[in-house]
Amino acid sequence: MKQFLMIVGVVCLVTIVSAYSQTEPYIDGRLGVNKRGIVFTDKDSTMQVIMRFRMQSLAQLETVSDKDLSTTRENWAIRRLRLRFGGFLTDPRLTYNIQLSFSRGDMDYADTQFPNVVRDAVIYWNFDDNWQIGFGQTKLPGNRQRVISSSEMQYAERSIVNNTFNIDRDFGFFGWYRNEIEGIGINVRAALSNGDGRNTPSTKDFEAGGFCYTGRAEILPLGAFTGGGDYFEGDVLRENSPKLSIGGTYSVNSRTKRTMGQLGPVLWSPVSTSTILTDFLFKYSGLALYGEYAIREAVNNPVTTKKGEENRFVFVGNGFLAQASYCLPSMWEFVSRYAVVTPDEGINNDTLFTNMTVLSKRPIKETNISVGVNKYFNKHRVRINTEIMYRIKENTVRDEAVKDFVTRLNMELGI
Repeated sequence: MKQFLMIVGVVCLVTIVSAYSQTEPYIDGRLGVNKRGIVFTDKDSTMQVIMRFRMQSLAQLETVSDKDLSTTRENWAIRRLRLRFGGFLTDPRLTYNIQLSFSRGDMDYADTQFPNVVRDAVIYWNFDDNWQIGFGQTKLPGNRQRVISSSEMQYAERSIVNNTFNIDRDFGFFGWYRNEIEGIGINVRAALSNGDGRNTPSTKDFEAGGFCYTGRAEILPLGAFTGGGDYFEGDVLRENSPKLSIGGTYSVNSRTKRTMGQLGPVLWSPVSTSTILTDFLFKYSGLALYGEYAIREAVNNPVTTKKGEENRFVFVGNGFLAQASYCLPSMWEFVSRYAVVTPDEGINNDTLFTNMTVLSKRPIKETNISVGVNKYFNKHRVRINTEIMYRIKENTVRDEAVKDFVTRLNMELGI
């Protein structure tokens, strides 16, 4: 805690000093503040550190049911509090990205049983204008909504499709090729990673072995989005001409040890899975349309057992997401979302869940329907998100369902 307070103090001091400085991007070639963050550069420009911070404050209420609107659960908390560092060392082509998280809900504490502070720690070598390779821990090239930063979202939380099927962060090797041929953009990414998520302990004996192999391709038939708009939600820059991106990811995770591959509780025995993620994004003049489809399969039995313990399983099945929004020139935005995840018939009817009526402990079908109103004060850097969601959780085997409402108020503040 003392170290964290010291870091915050340094950030505040630098910000105060910068407020009294001239508007030049750098002061004596050493210090400056611009849209990238707080920038430190040494005299001979052989090293640069870019520092940013951000926080999200969340108020969330859940009702007993869709008929009983009294509160059954609430969450008033700092949802995210992060420090991020980037820049280059010795050579502008040798870059790095470090991201640390400090709020309890952002540290994967429930599953790892320790404060999982390190989110990103990766080094990149940009040896060509079109090629980049990396080594370390960062996001895998998964579904678009997961790769989009939580600082660039239209809702406080990502959809249940992402929460169920995303392949998240991992440690390994990363590669990226990007180009534009006759006005058509092409992005290709690949990764060879550990397969068990961030900051995982070493494994041995029967737990050892198995990697995650991931590849993603995107095509932009109408050219590049303004300001990298294919990787932030909503058309806050109001594209002057139609823009479209179509992407797909295929990931094979051999002998994963967690229920969601890179996330979730530890399985009682390893499971090998394959995941297909497809998505599209369209933007034009304030309108943004987005869709995702996901499907996951397991090579062996996705349900793992241990005597005296509850069954732990990998969710196999499919999911669909549709999201639409319109951003006015005044930076008020209206957004809607429909998302549904459906378990595979095999795992849904597994006899191990025959008498399991607690929905959180068995595979279920879930549907979310949301609407929201957002206000952008400085694009995504300073914004307010509001949401009302109708949620349906179904045990389709017993024809049972729980229906309720969730409301959220979220504020993002960062540089």
